[in-house]
Amino acid sequence: MIPKDVYETIMPIGTHLPRLYGLPNIHKPDIPLRPVLDMYDSPYHTVAKWLVTVLKPLHNRLIKHSIKDVFQFVDRIKNINTKDQTMISFDVA
Repeated sequence: MIPKDVYETIMPIGTHLPRLYGLPNIHKPDIPLRPVLDMYDSPYHTVAKWLVTVLKPLHNRLIKHSIKDVFQFVDRIKNINTKDQTMISFDVA
């Protein structure tokens, strides 16, 4: 349950619809678009900001499992046998 004071703080107040657009992934074949959902000044903006504060402690505990860039990734997997493995990634911002 969300306490009443928190609900009143995150209650939707924006007037703009969220805007979905794409950023080109120029390093990939056929240059696909990476979807971005801009929620600034939308009714969900305050909820999104609140979720950042809720999820930040979790992120801090999991940061050792996060990769900051491709160089760190390569360094971490260089001694791992990935022949019969499938890699996945989640790009969360």
